[in-house]
Amino acid sequence: EERLQNIMAIANEIKTEDYHDYATIEARKKNVEMHWEYLISLVTKRRQCLELAYNLQRVFQEMQYIFEWISDLKWRLKSDDIEKYVMSADDLLQRHSLIEADIYIIDERLKRAITDADEYLNPDVNIDGYRPATPEEIEMRIHNLQKSYEELIELARKRRELLEQAKLLSKFYSDIGDAELWIDEKQQTMTSPDMGHDVNTTESLIGKHKLVENDMNARYGQLETLTNQGDSMIKQGHFASRKVNERLDMLKLKWDNLIQMSSNRVEKLNQTHDYYQFFSDADDIDTWMLDMLKLVSSEDIGRDELSAQTLLKKHKDTQDILDNYRQTIDNLKRTNLQILTNEQQNSPDVQQRLQSIERRYTELLELSKLRKQKLHDAISLFRLLADADNVEAWIEEKERFLATLDPTQVNDIEELEVIKHRFDGFERDMNSTASKV
Repeated sequence: EERLQNIMAIANEIKTEDYHDYATIEARKKNVEMHWEYLISLVTKRRQCLELAYNLQRVFQEMQYIFEWISDLKWRLKSDDIEKYVMSADDLLQRHSLIEADIYIIDERLKRAITDADEYLNPDVNIDGYRPATPEEIEMRIHNLQKSYEELIELARKRRELLEQAKLLSKFYSDIGDAELWIDEKQQTMTSPDMGHDVNTTESLIGKHKLVENDMNARYGQLETLTNQGDSMIKQGHFASRKVNERLDMLKLKWDNLIQMSSNRVEKLNQTHDYYQFFSDADDIDTWMLDMLKLVSSEDIGRDELSAQTLLKKHKDTQDILDNYRQTIDNLKRTNLQILTNEQQNSPDVQQRLQSIERRYTELLELSKLRKQKLHDAISLFRLLADADNVEAWIEEKERFLATLDPTQVNDIEELEVIKHRFDGFERDMNSTASKV
């Protein structure tokens, strides 16, 4: 440009000097100016074309960067065997959230890049018909980028869905593991051989078992919720549906076994309690009969007829109690048949105890009968002794009376008649007393 200006200056200087062939110089000057202006226009056009191409290439470069970024995220989102990482689902979800944050950034940059690329689809964007890329090429790049981004979005969605399922599965495994552990612990309790050694210890074990049953009833609601959760996972097509179904089947089997074991244990505890209760009742009967034995085997027959009569009356009450106690023994036998198992009923201990009670009760009846007879005999004896004492006293009295009827001591006939009259009365009294003797 400086050289051109120098040439123009020289031409103007020649013109000033009135050069004779200035017309030729003027023509050359104009020709040079024309070619210079043409060159300037070509350079300007070239610069505009290059800038247009450069700007489009920057858009393409941004699109390529986004495409490679998307490809990298796609690779990171490649579905692994999620079941292997179920227990670390929370950690994987946190990592996935970081990828989703990148996707959000990509979305913003993608929109700007597509907007920038769309400008080059405008037919007015050209330099004298020059376009740095065909609309088809630009549209293809936009299409490929959008398609790749849509695939990324779908991969991220599926990945999050799988991770959410894995998180749900992790909690399900944890909950069902706790439930199975609880069932195993209770089954261990149900297999305890301890059935107690008497009524009290057996009742204590029954009480503890009722607490376990209450715990089972409370736990059933939780297991039902867990089962419904597993069924829901299966219905929704969870990727681990088969394993979830297997765990649910195993849980149901363990629960059913626990129910059966609980039923068997409470049945055995009740049978054991009934067995010990039988012997406890038998002990009460034996204790009662021991007390009765002291009464019916008493040697006390009284000191006289009145005390013997009192003892006989008491014995009659005792006999009534003894007779009525027959029902208690019969109830024990009836209870034995109703609540004891056949094996328990036929056991030597039970049979021997029943026979012992029956034998001792029969002995009590015999002793009671014997005591009754002794008391009757005692009453008869005391009555005989009392009558003998009365007769002896009467005889002594009459002997003294006869001593007063001495006819040799009187001389008066009237007095003799009085003595005779008194003697006649004595004979009548004696005749009436003779039957007592």
